[in-house]
Parts: sequence; structure tokens; C-alpha cells
Amino acid sequence: MSVDFLCLANSRKGGGRCVAGLVPGRGWVRPVPNASGSAVPTARSKHFGLLDVVTADLASPVPLKSQPENVILGPEGFSKTTGHDPLSLRSELEALIGKEPDLLFRGRSDRIAEAEIDDEPIKNSLVVVEPKTIRWRRTTSISTGRPQVRCLFNIGEGSFSLVVTDLVVEEALRQLPSGIHERNAAGFRDNQRLLLTISLGEAFEQHHYKLVAAAIGLDP
Repeated sequence: MSVDFLCLANSRKGGGRCVAGLVPGRGWVRPVPNASGSAVPTARSKHFGLLDVVTADLASPVPLKSQPENVILGPEGFSKTTGHDPLSLRSELEALIGKEPDLLFRGRSDRIAEAEIDDEPIKNSLVVVEPKTIRWRRTTSISTGRPQVRCLFNIGEGSFSLVVTDLVVEEALRQLPSGIHERNAAGFRDNQRLLLTISLGEAFEQHHYKLVAAAIGLDP
């Protein structure tokens, strides 16, 4: 089955990519190479980016308790398409912002216990939000000792500090010193709206972590 979607994530995931997007009239889709929800090989997804309209060869749904949007990626993979103008999908994207159930996935923590999701599967593992303020923190991962970027933002009364897996943001902050940096340090302009695609990741050390899979700058 061939499906067009608006790319809202093409981020770092293990040795490959996490790809997800908005199918017009249908909602979220997360193409995956197998039923376990592994990463899409980088070679299959590096030729498109955020807000590109992409055609995907999709096979059967393979929902996980933690990622109900997963669908097997078929042998034809991905290709850019001219079938939709991204601007024509702007209204559908606007309708998606902050409208998902379980916004930010059950609370203010940056993770959910694997056992909790095993007992009660998540309703959605992807959401787009538009925080009023966003900052970046360049730090070091406690678990791996590697450089890490976190996004600091507020939604309603909740404050969040989530790991960033957006490759463009990571690269933009790579040469900056450790500490907190304003949102435009990642290359965004003052007149742009900034959306975040939040994704619930695969289990790691008995938890599923909430990740900033994409930072999307929208021109006025």
C-alpha cells in the first residue's frame, strides 16, 4: 500500500532513524522495518527531512503496547512526492498540535516504566506541541557518558526536560559549551513558530523515555 505523509520526525534512533509523520485524513504513522519496531536504516531515510511530503510503501500494522502507530515499511521504502504541497497540509498539522489524548504521555516525568505500559498500553506515542518558551541544555548523559542535548520547555503547568534526538538540533549545539542556550542557538529565527514532535521511545533500562524527535520551525 502506497501512502503519502507529512514528515514530522526523521531522528536518531540507535544506528538508524525514527521516522514518523501525518497521513492526511488518517493521523499518525510510524514506519518500521520489523514487528519489534527497530530503527529504519539511515540509507533508506536520509534523502528527506522535516515537512517534506513522502510516499511510503507500507505493509501491515504492527502496533506495540508502547508504539501503536507502527506499520511495516515495504520493500519500495520511501520517496519524495509532489502529490501534496506541504502548505496544503498546514491546516491538518495545526489541528494536530496538542490535541492528542494523554498529552505528553501520562504526566510530567521524562519516562514511563516498562511494566506500567505492559499493564496498560499507551494510546498514542507521538504528539506535536507548541510550547511558549523553549531552551536547550547541552550536557552529558549519565548512563552513557556521551554528550547530550535536552530540551527545556513548559506545557500548561508542567515543566519538562527531555532528551533531543533531532539530528539538526544536535549538530547545531555540538560546538557550544555545556549549559543552557536560548532556542535560536539551534538555528531558529525570532519570527518562526517552533513545534516539537515528542515520541515515546523503545524500552531502555526498564523504562520508555519521552524524546524530542523533531524541532520544527514554521514560517509565518
